[in-house]
Amino acid sequence: MSLKEKIYNLVDTKLIPFVFKISEQPMLFSELLIVNKAHQEGMNPEPTMLGFKLRKGRAYLIYIILWHIVFGPPALIFHKVLIKVDCHALIIFAVLFTGVFFATFLMFSEWLKERVTDNLIKKAWKIHYPHFKYSHHGKEVANIYARAQEEDVHHKDMRLYIYNNLVGTKS
Repeated sequence: MSLKEKIYNLVDTKLIPFVFKISEQPMLFSELLIVNKAHQEGMNPEPTMLGFKLRKGRAYLIYIILWHIVFGPPALIFHKVLIKVDCHALIIFAVLFTGVFFATFLMFSEWLKERVTDNLIKKAWKIHYPHFKYSHHGKEVANIYARAQEEDVHHKDMRLYIYNNLVGTKS
């Protein structure tokens, strides 16, 4: 197992359950179609539709711990140099560092939201499309769903319409 896989595994098993409140209810078929379409088009689906909520306090706690792991040792190493720097430069440095802190927190939280979105879509995919792999058919189902919306396919017939089009493209 590579380091990247180990990190993703740690994020998926420990970090995400700690930082997010995730609903126990499985995603409905219609919700999966909407969320998959938005996700395939590069948009962020609604967290409420996916059934998760970010716990900001816990996210900040984890982020501060990671921040200290990354920036703590260099700060300790260069402490003697930083003592001798002009206080005006340190104030400017502190303001910039604070801006970087909050900007990177937003990137961190967005990355976590993307990760949990991927996980929840794949989990729902296994329930509603057990015979089709998400990696191969996710984009295709999004396109079929968009076409079904254009053709005004009734929601009761949507599952059959998508299955017929998936199987029809296979043969």
